[in-house]
Amino acid sequence: MALSLVAVLVIPEFIGQPVRADSRALPPGLEKLELQQRRDIARDHQRRVGNARAQARREGIIRTLPQLFAYYGDETSVYHMHGYNRGFTLVLDSSVRRGSRVRDMVSLEALLENTRDADGQSVEPADLPDADMIFIEYWQDDCDDCEKVREDLQAWLEERPLDSVLWIRVRLGS
Repeated sequence: MALSLVAVLVIPEFIGQPVRADSRALPPGLEKLELQQRRDIARDHQRRVGNARAQARREGIIRTLPQLFAYYGDETSVYHMHGYNRGFTLVLDSSVRRGSRVRDMVSLEALLENTRDADGQSVEPADLPDADMIFIEYWQDDCDDCEKVREDLQAWLEERPLDSVLWIRVRLGS
């Protein structure tokens, strides 16, 4: 079954009542979750220098945009893109078809530890709904490349026979 995606903001029921940015129905098999990186995380990263900053990246502290992380439903790492690369969906597609795993990618749990939902609450992997694939997209309003990532990922997902996808959008900045 191919997914048909729309740009809808949904906070899944485990966080509270669903909140939709528009009145269109959410396609079957897709849930979107909007989070924000904790502000103290950004301040902590700015205080680090050299190798400490590299360590911060390994801990899931994101400062440069856009970034996209992909995980299988069992939370194993599939793909990471730092910055926008045209054609990234070809590499993503190949990785998913081959069942590739990325060993040195930051864990889903580490990324979620650094985020909060709209109510300031933390979200843990156990709180997430079951999904075949989990995508975490880091973005910001004034980031043109972030919009390209969103559009390309949406188009890629529309062509994939995945039964369920969780797309987590993590906003940096205010």
